[in-house]
Amino acid sequence: MDGFLTEMGPFRPTKDNGSSLVENVYSWNKLANMLYLESPRDIGYSYRDKTAPKDTLYNDDKTAVDNVLALQAFFARFPEYKNRDFYVTGESYGGVYVPTLTNLLVKMIQNGTLPYVKLIGMAVGNGALNRMDLVNSGLDLVYYRGIIGKSEFDAMQECCQAPQELSAPLQMCNFSQYVNIDDYGNAVVVNYTDPVKLRCSQRTVKYGQDLVWSTLNNVYNTWADCYTQSPDSMDMGEKLEQLVRQHPYLKLFANSIDYQMFSNGQNPFVDQGSQGTSTSTDSVGGFSCYAQAAATAYMNRQDVKKALHIPDGLPAWQLCNDDINAIYYKQQHPDMMPVFQEMFDSGYPLRFLIYNGDADMACQFMGDQWFIERFIAKNMIPTTSLRQVWNYTRTTDFMPRIGGFAKTFALNNMTVDLLTVRGAGHMVPTDRPGPAFQMLQNYLGKSNYTSIASIDYAPKPLLPQYQPPPTKTWTRKQADRVWDLPGITYNLNFKQYSGYLSGVAGNYLHYWLVESQGNPKTDPLVLWLNGGPGCSSLGGMLTELGPFHPNPDGKTLFENVFSWNKVANVLFLEGPRNVGFSVQNRSINPDEDYNDDRTANDNYLALKDFLTAYPEYVNRPFYVTGESYGGVYVPTLTSLLIDKIQSGDLVGLNLAGMAVGNGELSALKQVNSIISMLYFHGIYGKSDYDQLQKCCNNTGDPTWFEYCDFSQFITLDSAGNAQAKVANDPCGTQVADLGQMRVWTSINDVYNIYQDCYQTTSTMLGTRMFRPHKEAIQRHLEQKVFVDQGFAIFSYTINDIYMQQHNDTGSVFDHIVKSGYPLRMLIYNGDVDQACNFLGDQWFVEELATRQNFAVAKARKEWRYMAQIAGYVKQFSYGSGSIDVLTVKGAGHFVPTDRPGPALQMIANFLRGQDYSNKLIVSKSLTSLTRGYQNAERTAQASNYSAPTVTRPKSPISAHYGKKMDMHLGAAKAARGVKLELPILDIPPPAPTTRDQDRIDASQLPGLTFTPTFQMYSGYLDASKGNHLFYWYVESQNQPSTDPIVLWLNGGPGCSSLGGFFQELGPLRNNPDGTTLFENIYAWNKYANVLFLEAPRGVGFSYRSNDVDPDTMYNDTYTANDNVLGLASFFQKFTDLQNRPFYITGESYGGVYIPTLTDALIKGIQAGTYSYIKLAGVAIGNGILSEIKQINSAVSLTYFKGLHDKA
Repeated sequence: MDGFLTEMGPFRPTKDNGSSLVENVYSWNKLANMLYLESPRDIGYSYRDKTAPKDTLYNDDKTAVDNVLALQAFFARFPEYKNRDFYVTGESYGGVYVPTLTNLLVKMIQNGTLPYVKLIGMAVGNGALNRMDLVNSGLDLVYYRGIIGKSEFDAMQECCQAPQELSAPLQMCNFSQYVNIDDYGNAVVVNYTDPVKLRCSQRTVKYGQDLVWSTLNNVYNTWADCYTQSPDSMDMGEKLEQLVRQHPYLKLFANSIDYQMFSNGQNPFVDQGSQGTSTSTDSVGGFSCYAQAAATAYMNRQDVKKALHIPDGLPAWQLCNDDINAIYYKQQHPDMMPVFQEMFDSGYPLRFLIYNGDADMACQFMGDQWFIERFIAKNMIPTTSLRQVWNYTRTTDFMPRIGGFAKTFALNNMTVDLLTVRGAGHMVPTDRPGPAFQMLQNYLGKSNYTSIASIDYAPKPLLPQYQPPPTKTWTRKQADRVWDLPGITYNLNFKQYSGYLSGVAGNYLHYWLVESQGNPKTDPLVLWLNGGPGCSSLGGMLTELGPFHPNPDGKTLFENVFSWNKVANVLFLEGPRNVGFSVQNRSINPDEDYNDDRTANDNYLALKDFLTAYPEYVNRPFYVTGESYGGVYVPTLTSLLIDKIQSGDLVGLNLAGMAVGNGELSALKQVNSIISMLYFHGIYGKSDYDQLQKCCNNTGDPTWFEYCDFSQFITLDSAGNAQAKVANDPCGTQVADLGQMRVWTSINDVYNIYQDCYQTTSTMLGTRMFRPHKEAIQRHLEQKVFVDQGFAIFSYTINDIYMQQHNDTGSVFDHIVKSGYPLRMLIYNGDVDQACNFLGDQWFVEELATRQNFAVAKARKEWRYMAQIAGYVKQFSYGSGSIDVLTVKGAGHFVPTDRPGPALQMIANFLRGQDYSNKLIVSKSLTSLTRGYQNAERTAQASNYSAPTVTRPKSPISAHYGKKMDMHLGAAKAARGVKLELPILDIPPPAPTTRDQDRIDASQLPGLTFTPTFQMYSGYLDASKGNHLFYWYVESQNQPSTDPIVLWLNGGPGCSSLGGFFQELGPLRNNPDGTTLFENIYAWNKYANVLFLEAPRGVGFSYRSNDVDPDTMYNDTYTANDNVLGLASFFQKFTDLQNRPFYITGESYGGVYIPTLTDALIKGIQAGTYSYIKLAGVAIGNGILSEIKQINSAVSLTYFKGLHDKA
């Protein structure tokens, strides 16, 4: 039910404890009839009868059997689905559930047991397909995502023992050979007597598992955090143990308010500043941060239980059953290869979809990719489509965005589609609902994944009781001077100035100074320079770190509570001349050349002029800062200022430091680093990466483990363009292409790998291209010289003619260091930027430190923002100077835009010389609006419904998709001698029901805010004796009588598929209130009938009844067998679905569920037991397919994603 309520279901609970449901317009039941099945027993509302013998055994096979039996019951209850195309889907430990169920279905179909199940395929999202692959690739990921450092990474070199590994630096090393996998899916250290092997074993567990699961990073999405978790009352050990169990991405806010977001200039006025949040990485407050708590509250309402036919006496519904996950469930399939092989050998025609959100660490794409590639190679399945971009396009009105990467295989009647969904984490339908919907539709329709989805994005009309009064059209008015800036909507509490400063004679550089909101008389002065070359620094002011940002109407300005002028006086200077409002009088200065030296000299003279105009800043601490090509502007200006200060030409400037954000410190190192970085972010494929091996000289130096000097094959021209050093040289051509051309020519956002605006109509950076009206700006900013040009954030003309003198600024930094001037430097990078990536800058500083004999003053460590990991920092020292190398997790090129809170804390602590984890001591409260806009806001509020503030106590959160987080806890408790037991439910078997009795009366479904156009059913499907799997089945919104059937399984193991229903692909989504449901317009039942099955028993509403002995055995085979039986039950209830194309899908441990189920199903189909199930394919999203591959990729992947150091 988690998938139902928080992923792909048709509605979602609201933030206020699930008091209502709002529509999920991306619900998968817009594609298919969706059946959500809670399994195994004792998960969700699934249960075991009280009369049943005690059974504490949970495993994959039992779960699969229960699911099959539940499906049999489902088909019996809903006979219209017999022979309907049927798919098994799921995620996470669904990487086990889905395949095991699918396999069992195949067997029962082939043996005639389920002749009416028309199994077409299975889909697994972020599935647990192979634990060794996950650990192996996890090692690379923690390195390539920056969690561990270069020294830790290099230490793994001794673990690459195979000759082919030592001679192939770009190939993976098999780190998983040093560990064992226990019954709970944990990698455990092997007590080798050989000290090298023992170290390798310990490091593999530490880097490939512990640093994936046991840190404050969000394991389900590296770049998504909910900041409001603050376990200050616990010691660090307790913090980690509890936070590992709690999914920080799903943190329920203690205090929350629903806001009506402003959309365009014709809507009633809404203060955009009030729409922001300081509680998560999503600046507008994310559904994922409250989804789990809202879904839990909703599912435990008595009226909801009654509507869903839940019997009295069941325990409270929970997203994942911790005891089953941590203690009782035996994971039988740490490697799903045998299950996949059985499905392949069965000859049953199946379509597999294995998809992964590429920001997930729990069941990450690299491990599943390795697993599938190995499966393909083993069976010599031809590649039908090489790995290539698939694009997501919202509608034909908008430009395509990169949805991910796809590679397909086929042999005879079996197809395998291997996909990544870019920017999504573990729960793909939640993080990227539109791309997930398009992916599913094209999978079900056998279409190219780039094909635009035929989906109606318009939400259904709200029910009358939720309808707001009609809105009125209001405009926002501009004011007319700096003291009353046009369009400012709130009362300013600082002074600001704008005008011109003189550079070289005839050059006039425009500036905008905003005084500090703290103490303007004593706070330091910070100069900000944007890059380009050719970018206006007003871009940084208006869209990044300035005190106000433009509303979407382009006329009014709202408050940025994370403005850097909260801690400093900030001077924005537009340079070089003719950029922005800066101008050149050609009659005085006819110079037509632009280069780094001229820019630095003009900026120096402008600063000298500034001190004349503002003498109060004489001897005030002064910092030069900037970003992008500011990686050249800032150090060249700083170097010149030092020369002028030391020569006596510049008096009164107290230069204290410089800071460069995502700077182009070395264009050559950017080319070198971006190739590996994009491979380990899933942008480049393995074939691209492998082709460069011939260009990587293996010297035996551990550096070559992940570093190759590709720059030797290229040259950079004066515009910074990479070209092959030798014409037609394959290495030079490939390096120029992969290292620069593809980076800048792809429709992927070069400034943030995971940032997309789906409704852009041009290649411009939408909101960053704010263009103030020329006349208003000229009049109100007190410009002294008439400017005969319109304002533009970026000057293409300047960029084209600018001579870049420093493809590497090493000599500039050497000069600064050798000057002996006491200077503090900060080099910071958002770690998902491609334009000026963090690795290139990190390598640059590491090389500088080696060359100049810097000391490591502070080893690389994490720094935190509001208890969450905000990034990593390392400090070097030399003489009287220092340099800090820092990453900002999840930020792209524009750090203050992407991570405003962490960015402000970073700059505040840098200016104060304090630890970067020191909390902000500035107010984040909004300043009151001006009277006119207060009236406008009150009018807007009166004409728009606004949910009341809901205050509730903070409460702990159980793990969202369980897996190892709960397993570690269970293992730890077992080691301490703590015995946990599942509650024995004294609940009889559910009464037999017909399909009609299982039909959900939508008019009676509590909290539903719209009228569905599709039928829904819920009830129980019989699995193995005493096990009753809860299902929620949603018919397709398209053609329910002919559309295929998709089974969705969430993973864990122990997670309810209703999580996928409500949070990912179902047609219903929980509103923040936790009581109402809204429509998911991307629901998968827009194209298919979708069955959500809670398995194994004890998961969700599934349970074991009291007419059999209790059973605590849980394993993959049990789960697969139960799922097969559940499916058989389903098809017996829905006989009209028999022989309909059927797909098994899921995610996460679905990488086990799905292959094991598929294998079991194929055997059943081939044996004739389930001949009515027309299994057509499987799809696994972010599944645990191979733990070995996960381990092998982890070290490199996390390094190239900025999660650890290089040295």
